[in-house]
Amino acid sequence: MENILPSFFSAAEADQGSGSPSKSFWLLPVFCCLSAEAGSYLVCNLSLEIARRNRSVSVIDFCLEQSNVRYLMGNLVDLNNDFPRQEKIYRPDLTIESVKLFGFSRVTIVTLAIPGEQAGPRQIIRRIFADQRVGESDIILINLPNGPDDLPRTDPFTDFHRAIFFLDSRPDSLLRTYSWIKKSLSFRTKCLIGAVSRPDEKAGLSRRTADNLERVISKYLPIDPQILMPEIPFDQEARSSIKSRSPLVLLGSSSVSSQALSELSENLLGIP
Repeated sequence: MENILPSFFSAAEADQGSGSPSKSFWLLPVFCCLSAEAGSYLVCNLSLEIARRNRSVSVIDFCLEQSNVRYLMGNLVDLNNDFPRQEKIYRPDLTIESVKLFGFSRVTIVTLAIPGEQAGPRQIIRRIFADQRVGESDIILINLPNGPDDLPRTDPFTDFHRAIFFLDSRPDSLLRTYSWIKKSLSFRTKCLIGAVSRPDEKAGLSRRTADNLERVISKYLPIDPQILMPEIPFDQEARSSIKSRSPLVLLGSSSVSSQALSELSENLLGIP
């Protein structure tokens, strides 16, 4: 699908400081170099793991593909019109919906309209943060599958806590992550790097790639990178979770994938 977000939000650059929400939450953009589907899977499950730890979470989803966070949440979100899985999806309006799961804090999902709404960027941002569920969140995750260019140049998006970058061991993933981190310097000088392993690679390979990237960044860029432990498998269980639209918490899984995401959320919440 053609990337319409940069033009959709470009006008927001002139609107900084106008109608901005008061910020008492952590804002965490999430970038995944594997695929839009993998990024949505990671954000979906990470949001639920954070909510399991008594933190309210909102997800602002910039994924315009079929497998966005709302779709992968499955029956946890009340889908009034369950849209089919297809290459292009028409969503006439922005939606803000809550995920309710016993024993978890609230998860709120903001899904952008396709195509972009007629209202201007400032009005859309105001509408998102005017929702009490979003404004009162402890943590806001922003799913950005196309990199930092999609991050709106307006408050509060330009004042995020840290950016999270997920990569695997492929050279193109490494180069793209380095490029995205370099671009994010205009916003923030701290970032978190997560390693995701594919089924066809040796265990620990993507983690070593992330370690190498950390050393290169520390040497050549004025930025403070940190590695998120541990390595997260994007394996058959992940594929099954995506296909069935059942987050790992619903599968009752104690697998490596589930444990890795659980540990990742613990590490994330422990970072000052």
